[in-house]
Order: sequence, then C-alpha cells, then structure tokens
Amino acid sequence: MSPIPANTGLGLAALILLAWTTSLVVLLPADLGLLPLPLLALAVLIRTLLHTGLFIVAHDAMHGLLLPGRPQANHQLGQLALGLYGCLPYGACRANHIRHHPPPHAGSGR
Repeated sequence: MSPIPANTGLGLAALILLAWTTSLVVLLPADLGLLPLPLLALAVLIRTLLHTGLFIVAHDAMHGLLLPGRPQANHQLGQLALGLYGCLPYGACRANHIRHHPPPHAGSGR
C-alpha cells in the first residue's frame, strides 16, 4: 500500500470548508418552511455532518496533520475551522486538548 500524500489532509479540509460555506450560503436565505420534509431532513443531515467535519479539521490541525511540518499554517486553519464550528478560542482548546493526549507523531503538534 502506498503512503497517503502529505497534502491529502489539506485537500479534505478545504473540501469540508468549501462544502460547509456553500451549504450555509444556499440554506441561510432559504425559506425552510417551503421545503418538503425529506429535503429538509437531508439538509439538516448534511449540515450536521459538515459541522462535525469542521471540528475534525480543527482537531487534525491541533496535531499538525493538515500540513505536516508547517505548524503556523495548521494553527491558522484550525482557528478558522473552530471559529466557524462554534466561535471557540483555538489556542485554549488546543492547549487543553494537547494536555488530554500528546500528538500522534512526535513533535508534529507542538
């Protein structure tokens, strides 16, 4: 099995951020009361999955996995994702998370 390319995490993060933003732009002005119930349920499911994806992007950024070897870029992307997720302070969340468990790769998240 070949190794996963280094930019795969960044690509997936960008896809999640783009899909989350697109769904927000499309659904925010929509009159949800006019949508058929199955379509509304699908929209809620998609938004829920994308919102969870934002948290996963922030988590991976905390460990330096989006752009290995570029901690500042990881932290900027993590801050964006966690801000969109719930206006949470990235620095404090990262400090508490790293206390919870160390980075999966020596030196990648610190």
